Amino acid sequence: MILYQQLLGVWYGISSVDYGTNHNTKTTHGFVMRIAKLTSASYRIQHQQDENGSCQVISDVFAKPLCETDTSGDFLSTSGSSMMTQWTMLKILHFTENELILYWCTRENEGGSCEIEGVRVDLLSRSPTYKPSSSINIDEKLNMVCLESKNLIDVESSLSSACHPETLPPPPSPPPIIPISSCAVDVLPKTNVDIERIAGYWYEVASPPPEPLFPLRNMVLYYHPVGTQHIKMIISGEGSDGKCKGPLYGDFKVRCTEKPDGRFLGRLNKTGLWTWTTMQIMYTDYDHVAIAYSCMNEREDGSCNPASAKAHILSRQTTLDETRRKRMNGIILSACLSPLNDHIHDGVCKSKVAEGLEMLEQKVNAAPA
Repeated sequence: MILYQQLLGVWYGISSVDYGTNHNTKTTHGFVMRIAKLTSASYRIQHQQDENGSCQVISDVFAKPLCETDTSGDFLSTSGSSMMTQWTMLKILHFTENELILYWCTRENEGGSCEIEGVRVDLLSRSPTYKPSSSINIDEKLNMVCLESKNLIDVESSLSSACHPETLPPPPSPPPIIPISSCAVDVLPKTNVDIERIAGYWYEVASPPPEPLFPLRNMVLYYHPVGTQHIKMIISGEGSDGKCKGPLYGDFKVRCTEKPDGRFLGRLNKTGLWTWTTMQIMYTDYDHVAIAYSCMNEREDGSCNPASAKAHILSRQTTLDETRRKRMNGIILSACLSPLNDHIHDGVCKSKVAEGLEMLEQKVNAAPA
């Protein structure tokens, strides 16, 4: 168990190994990491490094525990996210009061392992004059995540940095903790989904206005379970020209595998897209209706930028009765979302999804056990 409060403050970078820089490893020394509370449920991690004789901030990321009450060291972080706040994986491999090893994965593949191009490991110490403790076996820690040791310990090169404590300005007072928004993504309505029961076809009967990044409307979706904590998603919908597009493929995975609570991470299968979006099923009765929600840009207070918060009312049939529709609209409004546009759905794009499902099943059946 890790007491996350003990992570706060300044850590000196003894070594940082980027395993995938131009297909070679790159080792950096002499940097500083400052860890502070952002909200009561999230953290800010600031990375400062010697740049031309000056200690400069080179990254500033958010992080929050993968599971709400978990203290095992598994986090989501915004490392690797560019324009919008999306998520990649961060793991604490080792922690004592004087030592910290962080494992960053910004390229998690479809199978759940990390592509080597997306791996970075940081060895941090409370003191710049680092002496490994007797309790640490670095090779063993790296083997936990299928990595070889890459000379993480190199004390001498860390002592001449502009980020050495003698040259650092006094640390600023800890910033005030930002109150968590009442509309924070992690406190919105959700339901712990039975993956087998939610499988099958769904028709979009209400949605936000189409947008340039995802212009489909009148979507048809198919949820295909893979195991007990992973869903493959197949989508088709009408583009601006009225023609059915796709099929598109995507993945849902349970965010907290130890204690599933209805929160998922999701992404479309696109070349170069590695980050995960917050997704959840706000409501479902499995037989008639569901509300699927996603946030592509989470703000510091945990709320979703309104332009990137998307909810879709899904029905097992191409129509939804007025009683259920009113009830779903009430859930939408209670979740800090704007009213959705109702659709008259004819299921015209279902054949595209059926084609995609056949191809997916062939791929799954052909995969080695």
